[in-house]
Amino acid sequence: MQKKENTHLLLPTDVVVGTSLESKSSEIRKANEIKKDEESLDIGPETQAAFGKVVDEARTIVWNGPVGYMENQEFARGTDFLYYAITNNSAATSVVGGGDTLAAISKKEYVEKITHISTGGGAMLEYIENGTLAGIDALKKAQQ
Repeated sequence: MQKKENTHLLLPTDVVVGTSLESKSSEIRKANEIKKDEESLDIGPETQAAFGKVVDEARTIVWNGPVGYMENQEFARGTDFLYYAITNNSAATSVVGGGDTLAAISKKEYVEKITHISTGGGAMLEYIENGTLAGIDALKKAQQ
C-alpha cells in the first residue's frame, strides 16, 4: 500500500442527538458530550460547516452513505446539507453511491449535477480501490 502525504481524517465535532431513532425532538451536543440515554443520529451545524468547506474546495468527491438517520426528518439535515454542498461544487467530479445514499437524494433537485451515481456503494468503493470487480474479471475471462 502506498503511503499518502498530506491526508487527514475529518470527524464530527458536534452531533444531533435523540433518545431513539423515532425521536420527535433533538439537541445539539459536542461529540464528546453525548449522554448515556442519547444516540448520535446526525452531524451538527459546526460539523456541517467544516465538511462543507472541504467539499467546496474539493476537486474529486466520493460519497457513500448518509451522515445521519435520514429516515427520520429530525436527523436528515446533515445528509441534505452534504448533498447540496456537493451539487453546488461545479468544479468537482462527484461520485455518489449506495442504496441508502440514493434513497436520501432520490427526490431532490440538482441530481444532474452529480457526475456519476452508482446503486452499489460497497462495490463502487471496491472498484475505486482495486480498479476491477470479480464480475468484471469473470466477464473479461469469458471473452478470451
